Amino acid sequence: MSGRTMIRNKAIARAFKEAGLIESFGTGIRKMRSLCEMSGTAVPEIKEDGIYFIVTFSRKAENDSVASVAENVKGMTGTESRVYAIICEGSLTTAKEMSAASGVSEKSVRRIIDSLIRKELIQRIGSDRSGKWIRK
Repeated sequence: MSGRTMIRNKAIARAFKEAGLIESFGTGIRKMRSLCEMSGTAVPEIKEDGIYFIVTFSRKAENDSVASVAENVKGMTGTESRVYAIICEGSLTTAKEMSAASGVSEKSVRRIIDSLIRKELIQRIGSDRSGKWIRK
């Protein structure tokens, strides 16, 4: 893409803006790329042919040892396993970052963190602002 804002349907753009679904025009691709880089995944590939565009995301390869630890914990759901694996990797510390990396909503990430604390699988080191989650 050429790096400029091009509104294809002004009526839809205006409706989305008024509904609060658009923060500002021209920030979406930049924000998407930034979130991918933050989560350690490849930057999405964007193809445009003038009529439409295709955005292709790549999945982050899981660390086998971390994935196997998550699989060995009894009673853990699939989404809990994903968030637990992210915590074990130690690179992402906020619910927002974990949400982007796992494909789970921030609210669900917080609920999963509470569940993992109750199961005594994780603990918080440091303050709420500068701390991080670690495996017990």
